[in-house]
Amino acid sequence: MDQSGSRKSQIERNRIFIVKTKKSVFREMVIILLSLVAWTYCLAVTWFFVDSIFAMNQAIPERIRDYFGMDAGTVRRFSALILLLFVLFFLLLLAWSVYNKRKFGSLRRRKYPQKTTEEELLALKMIDRSVFLELQNAKRISFNNNPIKRKR
Repeated sequence: MDQSGSRKSQIERNRIFIVKTKKSVFREMVIILLSLVAWTYCLAVTWFFVDSIFAMNQAIPERIRDYFGMDAGTVRRFSALILLLFVLFFLLLLAWSVYNKRKFGSLRRRKYPQKTTEEELLALKMIDRSVFLELQNAKRISFNNNPIKRKR
């Protein structure tokens, strides 16, 4: 890994890469509205399940249960089934993980490949040496034609 600089210089480098675009007010309003609708829906569903599981019997979740023809017991059984399936999948994945660690050992022995050298890149014969050096040395560059040669 390269030597890290100060945190301030890292932040400055990150600011350079941020792409700034003009935002449409209409589009931003639609995004905010859809986000609010999604959050409201999530809170309503959570409220519905919490009300049924803890037998709070509040009016709105009760009306929803009546509309769908179910009672709090049905919602509790469904929640218990989901919880049981979650625990089952969790235990199966945990057992699989333990099995893989015992069979293959921990995979901390991985080595990352070395950095590609100039010779290796030029050996591919996909780019001329002059173009490669120009790419390496220029801060900003634009090409009229793609400098990478296609293999046929």
